[in-house]
Formats: sequence, structure tokens, C-alpha cells
Amino acid sequence: MKSQYIIIIVIVIIAVLLSACISSTVIAVNIFNSPDNAQTTISPNLPSTGLSANPPSSPPRSPPSNPPSSPPSSPPSSPPSNPPSSPPSNPPSSPPSNPPSSPPSSLSPAPPTSSVNPPTSDTIPSNISPEFSIKYADGNCLHPRGGSASPTENTELVFHPGCEKNRNEIHYQFNDKGQILHFTSKKCLGVDGNNNIVFKKTCGPNDIYKFIDDKLYHGSKLCISKKGKSDIVTLSNNCTDTDNNKFMFLDVKKNYINIKNDPTGYCIGTKVVKDHPGQIMLAYKKCDPSIDQIFVQDNENLKHSSGKCINVADDKFLDLTDNCQDNKFELLSNGSIRHKDQLLCFEPSNANKGKARENSGIKLTASCGAKTLVHSFVPVPRTT
Repeated sequence: MKSQYIIIIVIVIIAVLLSACISSTVIAVNIFNSPDNAQTTISPNLPSTGLSANPPSSPPRSPPSNPPSSPPSSPPSSPPSNPPSSPPSNPPSSPPSNPPSSPPSSLSPAPPTSSVNPPTSDTIPSNISPEFSIKYADGNCLHPRGGSASPTENTELVFHPGCEKNRNEIHYQFNDKGQILHFTSKKCLGVDGNNNIVFKKTCGPNDIYKFIDDKLYHGSKLCISKKGKSDIVTLSNNCTDTDNNKFMFLDVKKNYINIKNDPTGYCIGTKVVKDHPGQIMLAYKKCDPSIDQIFVQDNENLKHSSGKCINVADDKFLDLTDNCQDNKFELLSNGSIRHKDQLLCFEPSNANKGKARENSGIKLTASCGAKTLVHSFVPVPRTT
């Protein structure tokens, strides 16, 4: 009887052990198939992060060391252009510093690498046309020696009478680098070993010209001048000589004038006067083609050969200015020249007393009907 109880107890123990083993197996299977554990599965359609499609060797719940900084709101409908096996050069965890969608302002075109400086506002005069002749203070123009339209290499540039419009061999033009080219031969105005200006097939690095205060400067910082008493055009370091180093550019398409006061026969010109800013308008005994007395009608402005406009100073005397907008004039039917805004007219100082003299200042007066105020525009001949 006792042995029967022992057998029953053993059977019960075995049954309990078997039941425990089965429960453990079921729990393990449920854990393996639980939703939490499913998160460790890597989808092949997720954005490329450099990971393979197999589960990582790291623990299932550990996030990647460099998660995407801004994951897409929804997975792409098609595989990414760069498959997972080839990570992009700029992964999302380190976006490019200059994204294409908003390029910074510093991404401007690189400056030219040429050794020649680009032209500035004072390099190419704004008051000339693409084709011009160059006139010197004494009225002569710049010619190739011999007058050829195709001067040979190292032909000298000289001062010579004659500035006719139809003489193409004395016409020049600026290129976009500030170099001066001969209009017909396209040769450059360069410099020889004696510092004289000559015609060259190729421009040198310093053959850039700037026109400042009626003077023509070479890239060497020397100014264009006359070589002693000769007719040779040369470079000089005496750029303070305001009388002998002045030039103007004659637009071949414009007609230039002298402004003459008829009762006195005096013409209006300019001079630099001590203690006065810039050039003032003065009376000259006679009209001549020197650049001090050359003007051009440009719409309603009276422009001087320097490109500046006649201006009314605070004391009503006339000088020159870059401000052309506020200085418009008209020639009345009675010969008076009247400022359109101030309604005042040109008059040589003391002309109403019959005492006009050379170097008298030109001022504005209210007596626009006076006979002493009659002026005429005298064409400047191009043959001188």
C-alpha cells in the first residue's frame, strides 16, 4: 500500500515539472513575437543611414549612434537614389553648410583673374562716345605721325592741327579694360623706352588710362604731356601743370561751340583761380578752339569740354559742377542765355557799365532784356 502512495507522488511531481516546462516555452515564444520586439526589424525602405537590412548586432532597443536629425514624415514611395550599401557623401546627420535651396550671398561670381584692373568710374569718361578724337590744351589733336590709318609698330603719337570729324585716322576708342585703341588699326596707345606714346600691336600691363580733372593719366601714374617744344606726346611727372597738360575728348558725332557775348566780342571760358573750388567762368577777349572755351549743348545743359556743366554758385557767378540736373539753360529769341529755374541770364561782370574786360567773371542777372546780354553760339571748326 505504501508503495502505491510513493508512485502517485512521483507521478504528480513529474506532471508538475512537465507543466512548468511547457509554460516557460509558451512565455518565451510570446516574448519573441511581441510587438516591442518587432521594432528591431530594419525596413529596407527607410532612408539610407548606412545600415544593412539585417538586424543590428547591438541590443534591439538601442537606437543608432547617429540617428537622422530630421527623418521624413513618411517613408519614400520608391527606394532612395543612394541605396543603403552606398551612404551619401553628406548624410542627414550632418547637413551641408550651404544647402542648394538657399545659397548665401557670398556665392557671387569670382572676380576676374586678369592682372588688368577692371575699369572704374574715373577710368572711362562718361561724357564721350565710343569714338572720339583727343584734343590738347593748345587746340591741336593727337595724330599718328605721318597721318596713316594703319600706323606701323612704334609709330609716334604727335600733336598736330586738325580735328575733323571725317578723319578716322585720328579717332580713338576705349576698350573695356580702360586701354585706348586706335579706331582704324585697333593698335594700342603704348609706351616706348623713352616714355613716348607710340602705337603698339599689344597693350602692356600699364597701358590703362584715366581721365581725371582734364588730365590723362597712364597706368604708370605719369600724365600725358608735350615733350618740350617738340610735337611728341610723352609721359611726364609734372602733372600739376594745369595749363599744358589738359585734354578733352571730342565726340565725333557732336557739334562743339564757343559762347560769345556779342556786344563785347568776348567769349566765355574757364580758369582755375586760387582759393576757388574748381574752375570759374571768365571772359576772354576772343573766341578760339582751345579746350577752355569749348562747350556742347547736351539737351538743356551747357557742358564744358571737361564733361562738367555750367553751374550757378551762391554768389550768382558761374562755375562748373558735376550736378547737371539742377542747371538747365535756354537761349532766348533775344539772344539771352537764361537759367530755366532761376529765370536769370548770363552777363559778363560790369558789362552793363561798358567796362567788361578780360577775366571778368560771368554772373546771372535779372535784366534778361538788356542788349549787353546778347550771346551767340559759335561753332568750333574741326579744321583747327
